[in-house]
Amino acid sequence: MKKLIFILIILFAQSALALKAEQHLPQKQEVKAREIFEQVRCVVCQGESIKDSNAELARDLRFNIREQVKSGKESEEILDYLVERYGIKILMKPPLQTSTYILWFAPFVMLLFGAAFIVMFFKQNKKNQ
Repeated sequence: MKKLIFILIILFAQSALALKAEQHLPQKQEVKAREIFEQVRCVVCQGESIKDSNAELARDLRFNIREQVKSGKESEEILDYLVERYGIKILMKPPLQTSTYILWFAPFVMLLFGAAFIVMFFKQNKKNQ
């Protein structure tokens, strides 16, 4: 029983330390860091920002961003560093460039194909009646 309590205390202390490590910047810098978190995609999760992700890599990125904010870097410098290191896909809203056309226009193309398919389906269905 004592071993179980000891293990629970250690686990609780580790989680408390991990949470404390996430919240160590002054208010103004923390707000800036959180704004950057919302702009950065989790490389592991792909569908969410590092602000919402619990992945270890997302925690590492949050720590890295906080350190850069703490050292006085601007948001654009930090985002440029992340793009250089991880590629343009790291951004939640990548800029419109030739390399990102498919990211921006694929949903619209798929919507057009879907609409064309529906129209053709109903035309074919009318002819058969």
